[in-house]
Amino acid sequence: MRRSAAGFACADAFVRSPFHGDCTMRPFTRALLLATTALSVQGYSIGCSSEREPINRVQPNALPKTFFLGADLKGAADDPSFYARTTIVDVGFGATQSDLFVGNPSELSILKWEIAEDQLIGRLAYEQIESTDGKGVTPSLAGKNAGQAIFAFHVQSHFDIRHEYNAQTGEETNVIVENTTDRPWYEREHMRVDFSKNLINDAYHFDILSDLGLNGVKYNPMDYAVTDPGSTNAPLFDQGGGYFDVTNKVMASPESIDLSKVGWAQEYGIKAMAACDFDSDMSGGKGPWGSCTPVELTVRQSFRRVDPNDYQPIDQDGVRFSAYGAFDVNRRGYDQAYGMTDESWHRFVNRYDIWERSHYYADPAAMTGAIVCNSKASTPVGDDPNRDSDHDGTADECGAVTAASGRGGSQCDTFTHKCTLPYQLRTQKPVVWYQALDSTNDFFEGTQWASHEWDVALRSAGEVAKYAECKATSGSDCNRFAVYAGQQEENEDAIALAREVDDCR
Repeated sequence: MRRSAAGFACADAFVRSPFHGDCTMRPFTRALLLATTALSVQGYSIGCSSEREPINRVQPNALPKTFFLGADLKGAADDPSFYARTTIVDVGFGATQSDLFVGNPSELSILKWEIAEDQLIGRLAYEQIESTDGKGVTPSLAGKNAGQAIFAFHVQSHFDIRHEYNAQTGEETNVIVENTTDRPWYEREHMRVDFSKNLINDAYHFDILSDLGLNGVKYNPMDYAVTDPGSTNAPLFDQGGGYFDVTNKVMASPESIDLSKVGWAQEYGIKAMAACDFDSDMSGGKGPWGSCTPVELTVRQSFRRVDPNDYQPIDQDGVRFSAYGAFDVNRRGYDQAYGMTDESWHRFVNRYDIWERSHYYADPAAMTGAIVCNSKASTPVGDDPNRDSDHDGTADECGAVTAASGRGGSQCDTFTHKCTLPYQLRTQKPVVWYQALDSTNDFFEGTQWASHEWDVALRSAGEVAKYAECKATSGSDCNRFAVYAGQQEENEDAIALAREVDDCR
């Protein structure tokens, strides 16, 4: 070994360059090494015919934030809304609280999600009392939804999913990892959430457990997280369908009986005892079937994205209630001059949406080009938006629908401020019912028959609505609508006939 003037160690195969003083390869050695290198490259190309599959080290339940916030993670313009409801899906034997057996679902709500550094927060997307503080309707100064928070889950981590890389050269490897360092948490595209319990437990109208607590049911939440994806209680995420649900567990304490009225408190110092210690011959006794230990409850919190729809709400006033009743949802409003008023009290009927479209649009596919009604421009102060001065069966403000569609009968939907599509032009759509995964088949046949009878009733109601509207607007071809005017015998015949047609299908 010789050391050059430049300080390099030169082997025998190298000579010193007269220009740079470094080590230079001899000509015959250069040719030999080039041939060897060519053989090595050729052998490598033969042995490596395909790229290896990447090694994915991303753990389960990595959730894309776009599912909750839309494509723009910073802006609120594209934030989707979600329906939300909590229900008790299983009650262990021995529970003595009667409220637990009726399902007692919480109020269906609509919310939007906010992602903080340590929490996933669900906020109402509307005011609880209309025209009050604007929270849920008017964005905050930060441009985000400021509605009441009714759900909150702990965020365990924020991360990006990307290839691991050499920190010095930037060269990527074949390993996919959860990157938690390159970008600030609010720019990272994925997160992992602890859904084992809702951190907000006092939203009485929206949390079934909080509501039951007002009725004397004591419960202790458990940190319950299912990690086995094969379990029926595992978190379910359908990103394409916009749905997810999580299942929690709580322990409901046994009921007690107040003994202060029978003198036991003064004589024995016993103020209360467990209801399970007394037979039913004593008021409030739950023995021997009532459990003396806490009973496990299974609670499911379900969320579904609000997809575009064309539903027409109905305000069921007191006059209609005198004819027939319905389940409803009350919405109240506030007036700064008068406070809570009857005029702003609405009873919206709970009903199935059986129509593909309920309003008229110039472009039905895109649902654009609606005819506006119940507005300052169309409705004089004090007038009824559905006034019909010429008695032609069509609201005056919606006459343009008749001119455009050739059918009368359009009315003003005062809540959406759009003219309706005449019933004669509407198309019914199916309402799908599902059987629960672990339901018994003992009741399937009876339930199927009941749903079939309701199907016939709703189809018939749709035809009656079209026929009545046709008559009210002086239509000349009203007999094309299948309406039978008989009694219960004809109704039974219609059910049987429809059953035969379904069987043929």
